[in-house]
Amino acid sequence: MAIKAYRHLFLAFLTIGSVSFGGYMALISMIREKLVKRDQLLDDNRMSEAIALASFLPGPVAVNVVAFAGYTIAGIAGAVISIVAVLIPSFLAVLALSILYFEYESKLDFDSIMVGITPVIIGIIFSVAVTMARKNCKTVVEAAIAVVGLIVLFFLPGYWPVILVLVAAGLFGIFYYNQDPDPQDGTGVAGKTKYAWVVLPVIAILLVVRYAFPENINVKLFGEFSAVSLTLFGGGYVMVPVLQSLLVEQLQWLSKDEFIFGISIGQVTPGPILISAAFFGYKMNGIIGSVIATLGIFIPSSILMIAASRFYMQLKDNRGMKAALAGIRPAVTGLIFYSGFSLFFGQVKNNNIWFSLPLIVLAFLSIFRFNVSPVIVVIAGGVLGFLVNGML
Repeated sequence: MAIKAYRHLFLAFLTIGSVSFGGYMALISMIREKLVKRDQLLDDNRMSEAIALASFLPGPVAVNVVAFAGYTIAGIAGAVISIVAVLIPSFLAVLALSILYFEYESKLDFDSIMVGITPVIIGIIFSVAVTMARKNCKTVVEAAIAVVGLIVLFFLPGYWPVILVLVAAGLFGIFYYNQDPDPQDGTGVAGKTKYAWVVLPVIAILLVVRYAFPENINVKLFGEFSAVSLTLFGGGYVMVPVLQSLLVEQLQWLSKDEFIFGISIGQVTPGPILISAAFFGYKMNGIIGSVIATLGIFIPSSILMIAASRFYMQLKDNRGMKAALAGIRPAVTGLIFYSGFSLFFGQVKNNNIWFSLPLIVLAFLSIFRFNVSPVIVVIAGGVLGFLVNGML
Protein backbone atom coordinates (compact mmCIF):
# COMPACT_ATOMS: atom_id res chain seq x y z
CA MET A 1 0.00 0.00 0.00
CA ALA A 2 2.85 2.35 0.91
CA ILE A 3 4.67 1.63 -2.35
CA LYS A 4 1.51 2.43 -4.30
CA ALA A 5 1.19 5.76 -2.47
CA TYR A 6 4.84 6.59 -3.14
CA ARG A 7 4.48 5.78 -6.84
CA HIS A 8 1.32 7.88 -7.06
CA LEU A 9 3.04 10.86 -5.40
CA PHE A 10 6.10 10.56 -7.62
CA LEU A 11 4.09 10.51 -10.85
CA ALA A 12 1.73 13.26 -9.64
CA PHE A 13 4.50 15.67 -8.69
CA LEU A 14 6.62 14.77 -11.71
CA THR A 15 3.65 15.85 -13.86
CA ILE A 16 3.03 18.98 -11.78
CA GLY A 17 6.69 19.94 -11.98
CA SER A 18 6.64 19.55 -15.77
CA VAL A 19 3.74 21.93 -16.45
CA SER A 20 3.80 24.52 -13.62
CA PHE A 21 5.02 27.59 -15.50
CA GLY A 22 4.65 31.03 -13.96
CA GLY A 23 5.96 30.95 -10.39
CA TYR A 24 5.01 29.48 -7.06
CA MET A 25 1.29 30.28 -7.18
CA ALA A 26 0.99 28.40 -10.48
CA LEU A 27 2.68 25.40 -8.87
CA ILE A 28 0.43 25.59 -5.81
CA SER A 29 -2.63 25.84 -8.05
CA MET A 30 -1.56 22.69 -9.89
CA ILE A 31 -1.10 20.86 -6.59
CA ARG A 32 -4.63 21.81 -5.56
CA GLU A 33 -6.05 20.79 -8.94
CA LYS A 34 -4.38 17.37 -8.77
CA LEU A 35 -4.40 16.37 -5.10
CA VAL A 36 -7.56 18.13 -3.90
CA LYS A 37 -9.97 18.19 -6.83
CA ARG A 38 -8.98 15.09 -8.78
CA ASP A 39 -7.38 12.63 -6.38
CA GLN A 40 -9.07 13.91 -3.17
CA LEU A 41 -5.98 13.05 -1.14
CA LEU A 42 -6.12 16.47 0.53
CA ASP A 43 -8.87 19.00 1.16
CA ASP A 44 -8.87 22.77 0.86
CA ASN A 45 -8.40 23.20 4.59
CA ARG A 46 -5.16 21.23 4.48
CA MET A 47 -3.99 23.21 1.44
CA SER A 48 -4.70 26.45 3.31
CA GLU A 49 -2.75 25.14 6.28
CA ALA A 50 0.14 24.19 3.98
CA ILE A 51 0.31 27.67 2.45
CA ALA A 52 0.02 29.34 5.87
CA LEU A 53 2.78 27.25 7.41
CA ALA A 54 5.01 27.66 4.34
CA SER A 55 4.58 31.42 4.62
CA PHE A 56 5.59 31.37 8.29
CA LEU A 57 8.76 29.35 7.68
CA PRO A 58 11.91 30.27 5.72
CA GLY A 59 12.66 28.88 2.28
CA PRO A 60 10.87 28.58 -1.08
CA VAL A 61 7.13 28.64 -0.41
CA ALA A 62 6.06 26.33 -3.25
CA VAL A 63 8.51 23.55 -2.39
CA ASN A 64 7.59 23.88 1.29
CA VAL A 65 3.96 23.30 0.28
CA VAL A 66 5.06 20.23 -1.71
CA ALA A 67 6.88 18.92 1.38
CA PHE A 68 3.79 19.46 3.54
CA ALA A 69 1.51 17.71 1.05
CA GLY A 70 3.82 14.71 0.64
CA TYR A 71 4.30 14.42 4.39
CA THR A 72 0.56 14.62 5.07
CA ILE A 73 -0.22 11.89 2.55
CA ALA A 74 2.66 9.46 3.10
CA GLY A 75 4.95 10.62 5.88
CA ILE A 76 8.60 11.58 5.60
CA ALA A 77 9.27 9.25 2.64
CA GLY A 78 6.28 10.77 0.84
CA ALA A 79 7.64 14.27 1.42
CA VAL A 80 11.09 13.37 0.07
CA ILE A 81 9.64 11.62 -2.99
CA SER A 82 7.35 14.59 -3.70
CA ILE A 83 10.16 17.15 -3.46
CA VAL A 84 12.50 15.16 -5.71
CA ALA A 85 9.78 14.51 -8.29
CA VAL A 86 8.60 18.11 -8.54
CA LEU A 87 12.18 19.38 -9.03
CA ILE A 88 13.37 16.84 -11.63
CA PRO A 89 11.79 18.47 -14.75
CA SER A 90 12.88 22.03 -13.98
CA PHE A 91 16.33 20.92 -12.83
CA LEU A 92 16.98 19.04 -16.08
CA ALA A 93 15.73 22.00 -18.13
CA VAL A 94 17.94 24.48 -16.25
CA LEU A 95 20.92 22.12 -16.44
CA ALA A 96 20.52 21.87 -20.23
CA LEU A 97 20.33 25.67 -20.56
CA SER A 98 23.34 26.05 -18.25
CA ILE A 99 25.41 23.76 -20.46
CA LEU A 100 24.38 25.71 -23.54
CA TYR A 101 25.20 29.03 -21.91
CA PHE A 102 28.56 28.22 -20.37
CA GLU A 103 29.90 25.67 -22.86
CA TYR A 104 28.60 27.08 -26.14
CA GLU A 105 28.24 30.79 -25.39
CA SER A 106 30.77 31.70 -28.08
CA LYS A 107 28.72 29.86 -30.70
CA LEU A 108 25.32 31.16 -29.59
CA ASP A 109 24.41 34.84 -29.51
CA PHE A 110 23.46 35.04 -25.83
CA ASP A 111 24.60 38.68 -25.60
CA SER A 112 21.86 39.77 -27.99
CA ILE A 113 19.26 37.78 -26.07
CA MET A 114 20.39 39.32 -22.78
CA VAL A 115 19.95 42.83 -24.20
CA GLY A 116 16.21 42.13 -24.25
CA ILE A 117 15.94 39.87 -21.19
CA THR A 118 17.68 42.15 -18.69
CA PRO A 119 15.16 45.04 -18.83
CA VAL A 120 12.28 42.55 -18.78
CA ILE A 121 13.61 41.01 -15.55
CA ILE A 122 13.92 44.51 -14.07
CA GLY A 123 10.28 45.22 -15.00
CA ILE A 124 9.16 41.93 -13.44
CA ILE A 125 11.06 42.67 -10.22
CA PHE A 126 9.47 46.12 -9.97
CA SER A 127 6.01 44.63 -10.55
CA VAL A 128 6.58 42.21 -7.67
CA ALA A 129 7.91 45.03 -5.49
CA VAL A 130 4.92 47.29 -6.14
CA THR A 131 2.48 44.41 -5.56
CA MET A 132 4.15 43.61 -2.25
CA ALA A 133 4.25 47.28 -1.28
CA ARG A 134 0.48 47.56 -1.72
CA LYS A 135 0.06 44.60 0.61
CA ASN A 136 2.86 45.16 3.14
CA CYS A 137 3.25 48.96 3.33
CA LYS A 138 -0.23 50.17 4.26
CA THR A 139 0.88 52.34 7.18
CA VAL A 140 3.50 55.06 7.61
CA VAL A 141 5.55 52.77 9.87
CA GLU A 142 5.54 49.91 7.33
CA ALA A 143 6.50 52.29 4.51
CA ALA A 144 9.31 53.69 6.67
CA ILE A 145 10.69 50.18 7.30
CA ALA A 146 10.78 49.53 3.56
CA VAL A 147 12.46 52.86 2.79
CA VAL A 148 15.07 52.38 5.51
CA GLY A 149 15.92 48.93 4.16
CA LEU A 150 16.25 50.37 0.64
CA ILE A 151 18.51 53.21 1.82
CA VAL A 152 20.74 50.95 3.92
CA LEU A 153 21.46 48.70 0.94
CA PHE A 154 22.21 51.62 -1.36
CA PHE A 155 24.98 52.69 1.01
CA LEU A 156 25.98 49.22 2.24
CA PRO A 157 25.40 46.69 -0.56
CA GLY A 158 26.15 43.07 0.20
CA TYR A 159 24.80 39.92 1.78
CA TRP A 160 25.39 40.69 5.45
CA PRO A 161 23.72 44.13 5.31
CA VAL A 162 20.68 42.35 3.85
CA ILE A 163 20.62 39.94 6.79
CA LEU A 164 21.16 42.86 9.19
CA VAL A 165 18.17 44.71 7.73
CA LEU A 166 15.94 41.65 8.07
CA VAL A 167 17.04 40.88 11.63
CA ALA A 168 16.59 44.51 12.66
CA ALA A 169 13.15 44.61 11.04
CA GLY A 170 12.14 41.40 12.82
CA LEU A 171 13.29 42.73 16.21
CA PHE A 172 11.51 46.01 15.57
CA GLY A 173 8.35 44.07 14.72
CA ILE A 174 8.58 42.10 17.96
CA PHE A 175 8.82 45.23 20.08
CA TYR A 176 6.45 47.41 18.07
CA TYR A 177 3.68 44.97 17.15
CA ASN A 178 3.92 42.69 20.18
CA GLN A 179 4.00 45.11 23.08
CA ASP A 180 1.76 43.10 25.40
CA PRO A 181 2.57 39.39 25.07
CA ASP A 182 0.99 37.00 27.53
CA PRO A 183 3.69 34.67 28.88
CA GLN A 184 1.04 32.24 30.03
CA ASP A 185 -0.35 31.43 26.59
CA GLY A 186 2.97 30.33 25.13
CA THR A 187 2.57 32.65 22.14
CA GLY A 188 4.55 35.71 23.22
CA VAL A 189 8.24 36.41 22.94
CA ALA A 190 8.74 34.81 26.34
CA GLY A 191 6.48 31.88 25.49
CA LYS A 192 7.40 28.25 25.10
CA THR A 193 10.12 27.20 22.69
CA LYS A 194 9.43 23.48 22.66
CA TYR A 195 9.82 23.32 18.88
CA ALA A 196 13.17 25.16 18.80
CA TRP A 197 14.82 21.74 18.45
CA VAL A 198 13.49 21.67 14.90
CA VAL A 199 15.66 24.61 13.85
CA LEU A 200 18.80 24.34 15.93
CA PRO A 201 20.13 20.90 14.87
CA VAL A 202 19.77 21.75 11.17
CA ILE A 203 21.67 25.01 11.59
CA ALA A 204 24.31 23.35 13.80
CA ILE A 205 24.99 20.59 11.26
CA LEU A 206 25.31 23.12 8.42
CA LEU A 207 27.76 25.23 10.43
CA VAL A 208 29.92 22.23 11.34
CA VAL A 209 30.07 21.01 7.74
CA ARG A 210 30.66 24.50 6.36
CA TYR A 211 33.63 25.32 8.58
CA ALA A 212 35.12 21.82 8.75
CA PHE A 213 35.83 21.91 5.00
CA PRO A 214 36.39 25.61 4.22
CA GLU A 215 38.17 25.07 0.89
CA ASN A 216 35.82 22.52 -0.65
CA ILE A 217 33.73 24.22 -3.36
CA ASN A 218 30.85 21.77 -2.99
CA VAL A 219 30.69 22.43 0.76
CA LYS A 220 30.81 26.16 0.07
CA LEU A 221 27.99 25.87 -2.44
CA PHE A 222 25.79 23.86 -0.10
CA GLY A 223 26.60 26.12 2.84
CA GLU A 224 25.87 29.41 1.08
CA PHE A 225 22.65 28.28 -0.58
CA SER A 226 21.46 26.59 2.61
CA ALA A 227 22.09 29.79 4.55
CA VAL A 228 19.91 31.71 2.12
CA SER A 229 17.23 29.04 2.26
CA LEU A 230 17.08 29.02 6.06
CA THR A 231 17.23 32.76 6.73
CA LEU A 232 14.68 34.24 4.34
CA PHE A 233 10.91 34.26 4.37
CA GLY A 234 8.45 34.81 1.52
CA GLY A 235 9.54 32.73 -1.46
CA GLY A 236 11.58 33.15 -4.62
CA TYR A 237 11.40 36.86 -5.36
CA VAL A 238 12.34 37.66 -1.77
CA MET A 239 15.58 35.72 -2.30
CA VAL A 240 16.52 37.39 -5.59
CA PRO A 241 18.07 40.52 -4.02
CA VAL A 242 19.80 38.40 -1.38
CA LEU A 243 21.28 36.02 -3.95
CA GLN A 244 22.35 39.01 -6.04
CA SER A 245 24.14 40.57 -3.06
CA LEU A 246 25.73 37.25 -2.09
CA LEU A 247 26.72 35.75 -5.44
CA VAL A 248 27.52 38.90 -7.44
CA GLU A 249 28.68 41.52 -4.94
CA GLN A 250 30.16 39.57 -2.02
CA LEU A 251 31.43 36.23 -3.34
CA GLN A 252 31.81 37.46 -6.93
CA TRP A 253 30.98 34.01 -8.26
CA LEU A 254 28.85 35.49 -11.05
CA SER A 255 28.73 38.58 -13.20
CA LYS A 256 25.52 40.61 -13.24
CA ASP A 257 24.70 39.31 -16.73
CA GLU A 258 25.17 35.71 -15.61
CA PHE A 259 22.98 36.31 -12.56
CA ILE A 260 20.21 37.88 -14.64
CA PHE A 261 20.32 35.03 -17.16
CA GLY A 262 20.10 32.53 -14.30
CA ILE A 263 17.03 34.27 -12.91
CA SER A 264 15.47 34.47 -16.37
CA ILE A 265 15.75 30.73 -17.02
CA GLY A 266 14.16 30.19 -13.63
CA GLN A 267 11.24 32.15 -15.06
CA VAL A 268 10.89 30.32 -18.38
CA THR A 269 11.30 26.79 -17.02
CA PRO A 270 8.53 25.06 -15.06
CA GLY A 271 8.61 24.76 -11.28
CA PRO A 272 9.96 27.17 -8.64
CA ILE A 273 11.97 30.22 -9.70
CA LEU A 274 14.79 29.29 -7.32
CA ILE A 275 15.67 26.34 -9.53
CA SER A 276 18.01 29.03 -10.88
CA ALA A 277 20.35 27.71 -8.18
CA ALA A 278 21.17 24.86 -10.60
CA PHE A 279 22.51 27.44 -13.08
CA PHE A 280 24.58 29.21 -10.43
CA GLY A 281 25.98 25.91 -9.17
CA TYR A 282 26.90 24.80 -12.69
CA LYS A 283 28.98 27.95 -13.14
CA MET A 284 31.03 27.05 -10.05
CA ASN A 285 31.49 23.29 -10.43
CA GLY A 286 29.68 21.83 -13.41
CA ILE A 287 26.97 19.20 -13.02
CA ILE A 288 28.03 18.30 -9.46
CA GLY A 289 27.85 21.95 -8.47
CA SER A 290 24.44 22.22 -10.08
CA VAL A 291 23.13 19.32 -7.99
CA ILE A 292 24.73 20.61 -4.76
CA ALA A 293 23.36 24.16 -5.14
CA THR A 294 19.88 22.81 -5.88
CA LEU A 295 19.97 20.59 -2.80
CA GLY A 296 21.22 23.51 -0.72
CA ILE A 297 18.47 25.93 -1.70
CA PHE A 298 15.62 23.43 -1.24
CA ILE A 299 16.47 20.62 1.17
CA PRO A 300 17.26 22.36 4.51
CA SER A 301 14.07 24.44 4.49
CA SER A 302 12.09 21.37 3.40
CA ILE A 303 13.45 19.43 6.39
CA LEU A 304 12.36 22.29 8.60
CA MET A 305 8.93 22.29 6.96
CA ILE A 306 8.45 18.55 7.51
CA ALA A 307 9.50 18.76 11.15
CA ALA A 308 7.41 21.87 11.83
CA SER A 309 4.27 20.30 10.33
CA ARG A 310 3.71 18.64 13.70
CA PHE A 311 3.59 22.04 15.37
CA TYR A 312 1.46 23.85 12.84
CA MET A 313 -1.11 25.19 15.31
CA GLN A 314 1.56 26.55 17.65
CA LEU A 315 3.43 28.20 14.79
CA LYS A 316 0.25 29.59 13.27
CA ASP A 317 -0.80 31.25 16.55
CA ASN A 318 2.65 32.29 17.74
CA ARG A 319 2.32 35.96 18.59
CA GLY A 320 6.04 36.63 18.59
CA MET A 321 6.47 35.16 15.12
CA LYS A 322 3.53 37.13 13.78
CA ALA A 323 5.02 40.33 15.20
CA ALA A 324 8.47 39.60 13.75
CA LEU A 325 7.01 38.86 10.30
CA ALA A 326 4.98 42.09 10.48
CA GLY A 327 8.31 43.91 10.60
CA ILE A 328 10.11 41.68 8.12
CA ARG A 329 7.53 41.88 5.32
CA PRO A 330 7.88 45.62 4.57
CA ALA A 331 11.67 45.30 4.90
CA VAL A 332 11.60 42.56 2.25
CA THR A 333 9.63 44.92 0.01
CA GLY A 334 12.43 47.47 0.32
CA LEU A 335 15.02 44.82 -0.56
CA ILE A 336 13.17 43.87 -3.72
CA PHE A 337 12.98 47.54 -4.75
CA TYR A 338 16.74 47.74 -4.16
CA SER A 339 17.33 44.76 -6.44
CA GLY A 340 15.33 46.42 -9.22
CA PHE A 341 17.08 49.78 -8.85
CA SER A 342 20.51 48.12 -8.70
CA LEU A 343 19.93 46.37 -12.02
CA PHE A 344 18.35 49.52 -13.48
CA PHE A 345 21.41 51.65 -12.69
CA GLY A 346 23.54 48.96 -14.28
CA GLN A 347 21.64 49.60 -17.51
CA VAL A 348 22.26 53.33 -17.16
CA LYS A 349 25.97 52.71 -16.59
CA ASN A 350 26.17 50.51 -19.71
CA ASN A 351 24.41 53.16 -21.85
CA ASN A 352 21.52 50.80 -22.57
CA ILE A 353 18.88 52.94 -20.91
CA TRP A 354 17.11 54.29 -24.02
CA PHE A 355 16.51 50.80 -25.32
CA SER A 356 15.90 49.31 -21.89
CA LEU A 357 13.51 51.86 -20.39
CA PRO A 358 10.58 51.17 -22.77
CA LEU A 359 11.03 47.42 -22.22
CA ILE A 360 11.10 47.87 -18.45
CA VAL A 361 7.85 49.84 -18.59
CA LEU A 362 6.19 47.37 -20.97
CA ALA A 363 7.24 44.37 -18.86
CA PHE A 364 6.03 46.09 -15.70
CA LEU A 365 2.63 46.94 -17.19
CA SER A 366 2.25 43.50 -18.76
CA ILE A 367 2.71 41.78 -15.41
CA PHE A 368 1.22 44.32 -13.01
CA ARG A 369 -1.67 45.71 -15.03
CA PHE A 370 -2.59 42.98 -17.52
CA ASN A 371 -1.48 39.88 -15.59
CA VAL A 372 0.52 38.42 -18.50
CA SER A 373 2.56 35.33 -17.60
CA PRO A 374 6.21 36.13 -16.81
CA VAL A 375 7.16 33.22 -19.08
CA ILE A 376 5.69 35.01 -22.09
CA VAL A 377 7.24 38.35 -21.13
CA VAL A 378 10.74 36.92 -20.69
CA ILE A 379 10.62 35.00 -23.97
CA ALA A 380 9.31 38.07 -25.82
CA GLY A 381 12.12 40.20 -24.37
CA GLY A 382 14.77 37.69 -25.43
CA VAL A 383 13.37 37.43 -28.96
CA LEU A 384 13.15 41.22 -29.29
CA GLY A 385 16.72 41.68 -28.06
CA PHE A 386 17.97 39.08 -30.52
CA LEU A 387 16.11 40.67 -33.45
CA VAL A 388 17.02 44.29 -32.66
CA ASN A 389 20.66 43.55 -31.93
CA GLY A 390 20.88 41.50 -35.11
CA MET A 391 19.68 44.43 -37.19
CA LEU A 392 22.14 46.92 -35.68
